[in-house]
Amino acid sequence: MVAGAAVEERKWPVPAQIILALGCLAGVGGVVGGLLRGSIPGVLVSLALFIIYWGAYMFQRWAWRAISILIVINIAGMLAGLLFDSGMSVNIVTVGVVVIALAVNALLLWYFNSRGIRALFECQKLPDTGCAEG
Repeated sequence: MVAGAAVEERKWPVPAQIILALGCLAGVGGVVGGLLRGSIPGVLVSLALFIIYWGAYMFQRWAWRAISILIVINIAGMLAGLLFDSGMSVNIVTVGVVVIALAVNALLLWYFNSRGIRALFECQKLPDTGCAEG
């Protein structure tokens, strides 16, 4: 590296920072809730969630894949729950809530797979990513 050369740092856009922070908080909240209820599986799943979102915040490529997989699993689970009635009362409100949740998950999947966000994980030099080559 050339002495005095400024190395650009990767920085998350504000929407991504909010999403990743909420994911980390959900993981921490799940761990606390799991400990209070004595639910070892709940603690483990929540700890994994926290690790995945923290890894994404730290630009780990494996975490980008894990988030994409989690979103797809969430979408599939919501559709299966709606289609196969897993004990919930299917009415217009339930369908409305599921449609909104599906839309949010679809937007998250699109956002995390958009060119600029993927470039941050892949460290490609694209406009406005702030990612140094190499």
